[in-house]
Amino acid sequence: MTVQHRVEPAARIAETIAWAGTSGITSPLTHGVDRPWLLERLPSAGRQVDCQSATPDCAGMNLPVPTPEIKLARDDVAGLIGDQFPELDVARLRLLATGWDNAVWLIDESWVFRFPLHAGAATLLRRELSVLPRLASRVSLSIPVPTFIGHPSGAYPWPFFGAPWIPGRELPLANVPDEERAGIARRLGVFLRELHDLELVGEFDTELRRRPERSDVNHSLSTYLERLDAVQNAGLWSIPPRVHELISAAGRLPPVDELVLVHGDLHVRHLVVSDQAELAGVIDWGDVSIAHPSVDLQIGWSGFTGIARGAFLTAYGEVPEDWALRAQVSAIFYSATLALYARRDGLRELAREAVAGLERASMGGV
Repeated sequence: MTVQHRVEPAARIAETIAWAGTSGITSPLTHGVDRPWLLERLPSAGRQVDCQSATPDCAGMNLPVPTPEIKLARDDVAGLIGDQFPELDVARLRLLATGWDNAVWLIDESWVFRFPLHAGAATLLRRELSVLPRLASRVSLSIPVPTFIGHPSGAYPWPFFGAPWIPGRELPLANVPDEERAGIARRLGVFLRELHDLELVGEFDTELRRRPERSDVNHSLSTYLERLDAVQNAGLWSIPPRVHELISAAGRLPPVDELVLVHGDLHVRHLVVSDQAELAGVIDWGDVSIAHPSVDLQIGWSGFTGIARGAFLTAYGEVPEDWALRAQVSAIFYSATLALYARRDGLRELAREAVAGLERASMGGV
């Protein structure tokens, strides 16, 4: 086990996209742009550069990624689990994934253990430990339920946990065409309707952060415009004029009043899809908080289009026009950020899904 020099972790995707919204329904809100200064800052068409190299045009590719403070080898993980949970057979242990925040290991094809890689991730994991056990019985999809809870020790400085494995693959790896996503979308719409139930707000409000600013496009506007500029400069996507209009319209929306319990980072990598192309679960709950419903509803625009989006919205219930606009714009920026991460890290399937998400979100509609 190697402990590295402590560096304050940068914001994760959900923090980078620190506002969110819900939108996609064409309406008078999206007609006209009354802020010419905004259009001047939006990316201009025609410029394309190779953002694998370090050039001024690639500044937006300097994406914030938390610096790991620790590295875990297989023997380290086997020792940590074996010492605290001797009933588990660590002989059948394999690395499942390594992300920006956690290393994820699978035991006996049954238990998934998540180990934070930096102090910021440990804070997120503690939030999951508090919320997920109580939330699991309130929603219809599988979510990670901490069952084996590991405590900090001299060998490892943070808590960790093991939960039952949710078999499947993240949506970008499942190769489900848009026209076959209606079933996934419908189940997700039902799930979010359950999650956003106002009764849950009262249950978790005292222990979770309230984040109304996450649905305010103006809160982190400069960051989002840089992301879009980087996407276009890298040749990943040509930004249509409609995107300019949507951002300007979302910037004119009033502050939000409606706050609910939200997943907080609900993008395509956090949807687990079974081999039968059915939605099996929702993972990675470190950003769970109290915020506007549009923070989660953006997945309806980034992940689905056409009939599938209609199924999502029907299953969820009424989505007011302003929620939809916030969601649509949020979906554009989520997809842009994922596209840049995928490009930088060579994740082809994610890159393809993220660019498709940009197309879906920018088209809007139901």
